[in-house]
Amino acid sequence: MRGSTRRSPRCSAYAVFGPSRIMVLGPDSALTALIAAAVISKAAGDPTRAVALASMLAIFTGVLCVIAGLARGGFITDLLSKPVRVGYMNGIGLTVLVTQLPKLFGFSVSAADIAGGAAGFARGVVDGRTKPEALVIGATCLAIILLGRWLLPRAPAILVAVVGAIVVVTILGLAERISVVGPLPHGIPRPAIAAVRLADLHDLAVAAIGVAVVSFADMSVLSRTYAGRHGHRGRRES
Repeated sequence: MRGSTRRSPRCSAYAVFGPSRIMVLGPDSALTALIAAAVISKAAGDPTRAVALASMLAIFTGVLCVIAGLARGGFITDLLSKPVRVGYMNGIGLTVLVTQLPKLFGFSVSAADIAGGAAGFARGVVDGRTKPEALVIGATCLAIILLGRWLLPRAPAILVAVVGAIVVVTILGLAERISVVGPLPHGIPRPAIAAVRLADLHDLAVAAIGVAVVSFADMSVLSRTYAGRHGHRGRRES
């Protein structure tokens, strides 16, 4: 499963009505550029407006995905051959590795492509930007996850690693020395109508088409790949 682990109505609805046993939920890196292009320029640095624009974009995208599902648009995924799916999966894995490796060492790299990210990571290590605390905590969490999957596959190794890291950072007071997520918002957000201008709707609708197509292909590729790996069979995606 890829995406947010947080329970939400969307996740629950997909679990009930989704056609795939391998659920791929939530935003991912393949959609980041499309969403940013549609939202950032119009938001003009206003976080509240950015949230409103992103919310309306999500609504448009969801409506298009529902329409595609009702129209049985899953046949489009038959055009994606196995080499395309394998290459896509390998590309995602390589992208995640290159973009997250600097964070494991405690610093960030800004790059437009994988080559630039790898070069930036190497320069950061050579320049001594590595934070030992972040590296030790990250490496320990990875070890817990990998050993947990090998020795105790039914144990929640990821949860243990996350909780353990939080406890260590809190007890040792490392929040000011390494980058942390920080406090998360509490409670359920109040439903509200997004403050979006009528002039923005056309551009958001066009962007939603691109986001829906990429998301549709993304979910199909990952679902089919993992389903084939685990021997799952089911009705065609819709």
